[in-house]
This record gives sequence, structure tokens and C-alpha cells, in this order.
Amino acid sequence: MTERGQESVRTQRLILGGTLFFAFLLLTPLGIFNDWIPPGIHKGYYSVTTIDAGDDTGYYAFLRSVFFDGDLDFFNELRYAHSEHFMPTGYVFNNWQMGQALLFLPFFIVGHLLALLYEGLGYPVSAGGYSAPYYISTAVASVTFLFGGLILVVKTLQSFIDKRFALFVTLSIWLASPLIYFSFIRQRMAHTAEFFFAATLIFAWAH
Repeated sequence: MTERGQESVRTQRLILGGTLFFAFLLLTPLGIFNDWIPPGIHKGYYSVTTIDAGDDTGYYAFLRSVFFDGDLDFFNELRYAHSEHFMPTGYVFNNWQMGQALLFLPFFIVGHLLALLYEGLGYPVSAGGYSAPYYISTAVASVTFLFGGLILVVKTLQSFIDKRFALFVTLSIWLASPLIYFSFIRQRMAHTAEFFFAATLIFAWAH
């Protein structure tokens, strides 16, 4: 294949990948229901309209507290699960890790800039870490890492089986596993980032 032909193929793949990623983002508001978040509470757009009082808040607290408060004291974080459980150090108890916050930071900064823009234009958007731009940007971060992980799974499987079958197997893994739950509802939990890094390690091993 000529150099021009290879460039054309790369461009086509880039366009296709971008289109699929955009379609993937459009699926985010659909959500699914279960006992954890029943239909009466979740009417769609769950992760982009609120922050869940559980692991979501625990991971997100690292982002918001360091960025806005300049500390790791989470007693004033919205819906933080352990806000009344103080340790001998004087800080509230935390059983989550900051790795996901580091991964989501670039997206969070984009959300902050958008919040500042909307606030400056007079829209009722708070630039304090608890408004739609922050929720949307971190939800997009989660979906981005999940999408990247799925691509790596496809690439890894293509080293062993037919390309079309590799895609089918990857989609089956996604749709048949709890990943779909973390795709559309609990997007600020760490599972999508963990999946991405697991897929990265397996891809590196296979190649």
C-alpha cells in the first residue's frame, strides 16, 4: 500500500473511531435500573445531574477538595459518606484512593473552565465543583477510559482471532458484565479506570 493509501486508511479509522466514541457518549444518559438506584430516583442522566453518596463521592472528593480547598479534609464534601467519622488525626475517615482523581483531573479542569464561562455569562451555574459542567466532564472522563479499554481489548483479541469475532467478543463482554452499569450510572466509581489499565497491561503483554 502506498504512503497516501496508508494515510487515507488512518484518516478513515480516526473518523470511524471518533464517530463511535460520540455515539458511545450519546448512550450515557440512557442508564439502567436496579435495586441500588431504583426508577423513582433515577430518571436518566443520573451521573451528569448529581453525585452519588457512596464511592462516587469518595473518589470525587480528592478532585474537588484539593482543587478548591487546597486540602485533603473531606468533612465539607457534598454527600460524603464519612463526614462525621473523624480519625485521631482530625481528618474524616477515607477508604478510597486518589488514583482516579489524577486520571480525571484534565477533564475536571475543562469542566471548571466551562463552569467559569457559564457563570461569567450570567447562567445559574456554580463554579464550585458541584454543578453540571463538573459532573458532565467527569462522566465523559469515565466513558473515555472505558472506551479506550474496549478498544485495547479488541486490539488484543485481534492478535489471536478474526477481527470481526474480536469485536463481537468485546461487545459481549461489555454488555454481559457490570461494566455497562458503570458506563451509564455510577460513572465516577473507579471501575472504568481499572478496566482501562487492566486492558492496557494485557495489551502490552500480548504485544
